[in-house]
Amino acid sequence: MSIGPVAKVSLDATVAVVLSVAILVPAGAIVVAATGWGLPPESNPLATVETARCRETVPGAARRLVERLRAERPGDRIELVREEDGTVTIRRIGVGGSVLLPLPGRTAGLSAREVSVGPLWVESIVPYLPDVPPDASASEQTAALIRGVLRFIDEAPETPLVRALRKVVRLGVALLLGTTSLCFLLVALWRLGRGAVPEPLRWEPPLRLAALGVAGGIGCLGVGLAVERLFALIGLPIPEQPLVEAVLSTRHGALLAAGVLVLLAPIAEELFFRGYVFRYLRGVSGRRTAYLVSVLLFAGLHLHPAALAVYALYGTAFAWLTERTGSIVPSTLAHVTVNGTALLVALI
Repeated sequence: MSIGPVAKVSLDATVAVVLSVAILVPAGAIVVAATGWGLPPESNPLATVETARCRETVPGAARRLVERLRAERPGDRIELVREEDGTVTIRRIGVGGSVLLPLPGRTAGLSAREVSVGPLWVESIVPYLPDVPPDASASEQTAALIRGVLRFIDEAPETPLVRALRKVVRLGVALLLGTTSLCFLLVALWRLGRGAVPEPLRWEPPLRLAALGVAGGIGCLGVGLAVERLFALIGLPIPEQPLVEAVLSTRHGALLAAGVLVLLAPIAEELFFRGYVFRYLRGVSGRRTAYLVSVLLFAGLHLHPAALAVYALYGTAFAWLTERTGSIVPSTLAHVTVNGTALLVALI
């Protein structure tokens, strides 16, 4: 096995992943900030919610504090609730971090009993979050948060905050699922455009290539299901990826994911792993290296160790279709068939 070509395609895969992270983090921050820009506090996902329960020892102290805060911060929403036992609750929703937190205990006539502060969107979503053990992995905790957000979007009463969060979620899920695929697509187009693989891809005869792709996808589904059943019988069931399962757990998330998982991801991955990596290595390092490296990269970059064998099976089948036809049309349609069927099963 020649190390140089293998290192080259591995570096290209790493570049695609790093580029996606470099785009995703600032883009996500911009999406959240832009979505909340200029919105009133009760509908701004970035707003802070503070609640202070106090004992009023001087009549009118809480009312005077609230009036002063309203005058100082006219853009905030500040409410006062008085209870029969003399306890008062002051609640503030606004931007700019904590304002109320230190005040009640330092204001004449008020003694703080219980004070809390946090992001408004988190407080709104907490009732929809599933129970997650404290020792759960980071991916499971992240999946629980995504599942809670999507449940909130699907089930919460229509409010200004829900409408604002829907915009954030739509863009966020699209970024989360689509950015990496786009980066793989860009790296593949760049390499192919620079002549990394001199042999052009075939696009004809279209009907024959399409039929091979659909048949190959059905065959992959059958063999993949058999492998999953076999693993389950020997006590090694293959769970769905926590993040993907979370996105597909609600109607809203599934509809957002459909375009990326069924169209964008197959096109991008086939162009990169089969159109570029497999065909390039086959030309410079031989058939065996091309299969081994392209399959391992494809399976490994899905970040789902439990399903490594299934992804390796799919990667081998897609590479074989590309080798037999000189085209990525069959492998792409097979990939679309596999992903589309998995999405339908998740929705049923």
